[in-house]
Amino acid sequence: MEDRTLNITSKNAGGIKLRVIPGHFMTSHSHTNCYIDTTPQTMNHKEAMKVAQYFANLYSNSIVIDTIVCLDGTEVIGAYLAELLSSVGVRSISEENNICIITPETNINGQMMFRDNVQGTVYNKKLLILAATGSTGKSIDQCIDTLNYYGGWVTGIATLFSGVDMIKDLKVESIFHADDIPGGYHTYNSKEECPLCQEGRRIDALVNAHGYSKL
Repeated sequence: MEDRTLNITSKNAGGIKLRVIPGHFMTSHSHTNCYIDTTPQTMNHKEAMKVAQYFANLYSNSIVIDTIVCLDGTEVIGAYLAELLSSVGVRSISEENNICIITPETNINGQMMFRDNVQGTVYNKKLLILAATGSTGKSIDQCIDTLNYYGGWVTGIATLFSGVDMIKDLKVESIFHADDIPGGYHTYNSKEECPLCQEGRRIDALVNAHGYSKL
């Protein structure tokens, strides 16, 4: 499967590359024709810094950020981004803010939640959601509902890759988009809607925020 890997260079963020594996993949709520591999950006500190710098340039003078809510293992990127936005001497409206980095838990019912000791970083705070991918936007949509429940205000959404442009009237700022993928990026809500399933093509791997498991 890995021998099909494509490396795509961002049109807007020089030096940032995305690994894409074409095939037939299944997530918890959809089928897709590509696996978007963000492992280098979430696990390599130099690549994480490149992503953080891109979003710092984007957000430094546009929104105040009190807390960065990290999904899909983006905590390293989030920490670099907080440092860049809050550094003294850096032109940013978040300068000198003590920006928090948090990650929601998921309970046995699949609902996102925050423990009592973390809720103070959400309540009455301006929040940036940072995710590796927003293929369909469902996980980010769920995260927004959770943050609203805990009394926070989501003021921005940042992803490395996104298949959608808007979620709950908020613009998704992404480095890579669906039209950057050769042949396009497609998702299907069910086996019945998936043309790859209808063609009888086997599923290559199960995928989630942690990566993929071959079948």
